[in-house]
Amino acid sequence: MGNNIGDITPGTEAMLHRLGEKLRVRRKSQGFSAVNTSKAAGISRVTLNRVEKGESSVTAGAYFAVAKALGEEITLAEHREDFETLQEIRLRDYPGFKQIAWHLSDDSTLSPDDVWNLFGRNLRFLDWNALSGEELHYLAVLKTNLEGLDRV
Repeated sequence: MGNNIGDITPGTEAMLHRLGEKLRVRRKSQGFSAVNTSKAAGISRVTLNRVEKGESSVTAGAYFAVAKALGEEITLAEHREDFETLQEIRLRDYPGFKQIAWHLSDDSTLSPDDVWNLFGRNLRFLDWNALSGEELHYLAVLKTNLEGLDRV
């Protein structure tokens, strides 16, 4: 992705790409055309295309406008910097996660992507009161960085 705004971190670039992809998938799943979505967002179709590609040279306002046109809200992450420091976890060190990962041994190690794949789609089944502060923080960082969009 080319940009003329200076250097951005690979993590930010990846986040914009994921966000753009999520917006494109949302638009298509709702059956909205690019022309109608761009009109509703008050941007050109070309800018919508650039948003959906996750280009960093597009203004943040364009991303917010597209999300709003799709009935979504972009949540800005206070945890964004934390994401790049997440390490693999050993399940035994996160006993609250065992609720969902009951089929894995305590010695299992999970990457952040593994954790999100396991928990992202099952968050509603968690007993949030059984999670430690560390587990809650880990999930918040993952949700903010890997989900990207939340329902209003």
